[in-house]
Amino acid sequence: GSVADALDIQRAEAASGRWVAVGFQDLYTLESRWLKDQLLGGVIGRVEDVRMIGLWPRPRAYFTRNHWAGRVSAEGAAVLDSPLNNAFAHFVNLAFYVSGPEAGVSSTVSIDSAELYRAHRIEMFDTAVVRGTSATGIRYWFGVSHATATTRQPEICIRGTGGQVEWWHEQRCVVLNTQGNRQIFPLPTTEESRERMFASVLARLHDPSSFICTTSIALEHTRFIEAVHADAPVRVFKPSAMEWITEPDSRSETPSVHGLAEELSRAYSEGCSLASASPFTKAELVTL
Repeated sequence: GSVADALDIQRAEAASGRWVAVGFQDLYTLESRWLKDQLLGGVIGRVEDVRMIGLWPRPRAYFTRNHWAGRVSAEGAAVLDSPLNNAFAHFVNLAFYVSGPEAGVSSTVSIDSAELYRAHRIEMFDTAVVRGTSATGIRYWFGVSHATATTRQPEICIRGTGGQVEWWHEQRCVVLNTQGNRQIFPLPTTEESRERMFASVLARLHDPSSFICTTSIALEHTRFIEAVHADAPVRVFKPSAMEWITEPDSRSETPSVHGLAEELSRAYSEGCSLASASPFTKAELVTL
């Protein structure tokens, strides 16, 4: 929930002489670690730009399912629940990991700009566009939302000086370099990734070489989330900017902000802020 909490875990880890594995299941797959090795080996040259987009509509019930959903804190503990720190946290963390400067190391990313919005009546945000830069000069762009009628499964695009990688959640990964060499391989489902995670953690009990997502790897994501939260206020979509949709199989309404899915897609393609890609944004938002 916070950098302070993560550092407490690391201190306990060191004092006990034991190890901690963090449950970012995508990192435990052979495909993710193979991709990291390829990027470190220069398969697309020097990595310059990493972008991630994901649109997962969420109804009101999503934020009433427990006492911490959409909250800044709960019962005195930091939560910072948001799309970047919950539903899409796995893909933000994966982007940091595969583009990290060394084996077993994630990128350290500082915030350049953060646009945070909400349609739901929550403390945190349900829509965001965040741009940052790593300590090694890689540019990052993240665009996520729970407030669209459109679903877009998470995608990660990694561009380098000699090619690019396109990664589609639970579908496939394509590695293409400027020489025209193309590698395509399927990606595991979330269930398969979780099975591999548990197998890797159990193997670690008797094999120190078995991979785990360490606290040091996961800490870079936590630093990023805390920085995002501190960087910008959360702005609220006006009621006139959206409609609430009730699905046939659901008793709970889902917000759909007019044109948001299209504008996020355009900002993703251009690597720009949502405001610069979207003429409606400033007119249809209220700052609280």
